[in-house]
Amino acid sequence: MTDTPTEPPAPRRDERVALPTRAPLHLEATVRALQRRPSHPVERWDGARYRRALRTPDGLALVEVDNAGSVDAPDVRCAIVHGPRSVRARDAIVRTLRTRLGLDVDPAPLERLTGAEPRLAELAAALRGMRPPRFDDLFEACASVVPFQQVSLAAGVTVLENRGDLSFVRSGELAIEGAVRTESLADLRDPNRRRHVVLPDGTGR
Repeated sequence: MTDTPTEPPAPRRDERVALPTRAPLHLEATVRALQRRPSHPVERWDGARYRRALRTPDGLALVEVDNAGSVDAPDVRCAIVHGPRSVRARDAIVRTLRTRLGLDVDPAPLERLTGAEPRLAELAAALRGMRPPRFDDLFEACASVVPFQQVSLAAGVTVLENRGDLSFVRSGELAIEGAVRTESLADLRDPNRRRHVVLPDGTGR
């Protein structure tokens, strides 16, 4: 009999690492900007927490981030749900999260700019505290941006699901798929390898 995968227990509060940042911070809006679409296979938001598999010097770790405070008084903390818990792994995770979530970005200049344009008032209010997405390295920046060029967001997410060096988070477990960097261009162009793609008009091929 095969056991049904279960969600790993939530880390205790004392196991969480503080990620100090200036107010305002809208964590969900920041994650949504990283996601592009809720179906994004790597950037996950479960309604209260950001979850992602991150690389560390000691291997992959499944990490979660939440904000126990508010937009105007953020209390952001992260925890390692599964994977290495060494000091160097934790330090690498903290550095990566601070970059990805823009926690060191000063939100004041953007607030001043949006506040000076009345036509942006409604949008600025809805997204107040959102930080601009940041990426860990050039490869990840390209993998997170290029698939969305000249196609719908749905098509871009499908490309990410089918190609790339992706860290998936499924049922609290870690898996790696792809490693496009090890494949030749000829392999990538092989029509027999092509998978189903959602086109901008909603049809598929």
